Parts: sequence; structure tokens; C-alpha cells
Amino acid sequence: RRTLAAELANNIGASVRAVGHARRAIELVGTRDPHRAAILQVLLGEILYETGGHEGGLAGLERALERAVEIVPADPPSPERAYALGSLAGGRMVAGRHAESLPLSEEALGLARQVGAREAEVRALTVRGNDLAYLGRAEEGLADLRHAMRLAEEIGDHWGLDRVYVNLTDELTMLGRPGESFRVAA
Repeated sequence: RRTLAAELANNIGASVRAVGHARRAIELVGTRDPHRAAILQVLLGEILYETGGHEGGLAGLERALERAVEIVPADPPSPERAYALGSLAGGRMVAGRHAESLPLSEEALGLARQVGAREAEVRALTVRGNDLAYLGRAEEGLADLRHAMRLAEEIGDHWGLDRVYVNLTDELTMLGRPGESFRVAA
């Protein structure tokens, strides 16, 4: 319930309450379920980023995402580990640290595919696509983003689809293709 409360509070702009609910959910899970705790850490990081302004939010996001990767075991491989790695890659991508993000997104993508974690695969493809585009490998990056879009639509990952659209329109604009960006956005 705390997770839902955190998400709802965040959606209505009650950031202090959202952070409090997310932190309480993490406390309640504790060390009993590191997989669930990792997902909650990702949620906390995303809330902190949305509510903390660019610099403060980035610091909170990175701390929470690093913690998510620390607490979810690498063995056995799991969807939660893939999601946490993809999220940490995404945090570094958002900070403009594409060279650091790329290997993490590739690790997350490989793991997501290994364990059949489709939402984690969408997340990792989206991050890798963004990284590749910003690192001068535009067509590879756009291909990843389009693949992520198709996969998100196929599995009904609405949150992932939203992220793909934001990133794809951003990349197209950055690449000097505003008309194509507009068509995608429309």
C-alpha cells in the first residue's frame, strides 16, 4: 500500500508525502525481500528526481539507483536486477554521462533478455538508444528506440512507451530532424 500511496502522492504533486511513503515502504520491506526493496529504491529515486530540481534531483536519483543495484543480488539473475541496472544507466543518461551509462544499459539489456524481463528490456533499450545517439552512433540509437517503442506497445508498458516517445523525439530534434520528431510526437 505504501508503494501505491507514494505513486499517487507523486502524481498529484505531494512530493514530501511521496518521498515519505516510498521511504517507509523501503523500511517495511527491509532486508527480507531485496528484489522488492530494489524496485522501491528505483521508485524513490524517480520521485526524488522529479521533485528535487535538476541538480538536487540528480544526486538523490543516483544515490537511490546505486542503492537499488547494491541490494538486489546478481545471482541468481532476476528481472529486478535488470530493471535496477537499466534504471541506474538511465540516471546516468539523464545526467548526460552517456559514456558511463552505455555499458550499464548493455549489461541491463543482456540480463533482461536472459530472464525474459520485457519491461526492463524496454528501459534498457531506451537508455542505450539515447546513449548511442549522443555518442555519435545515431542510426543505431534510433533503431534501439524504435525497437523499444514496438516492444512497449506489444507488452502494454505505458510508462516505458512514454519514456521512449520522449527520448525518440529528443534524439530526432538533437539530430536536426525536427519534422520527423514532430510526426513521432503527433
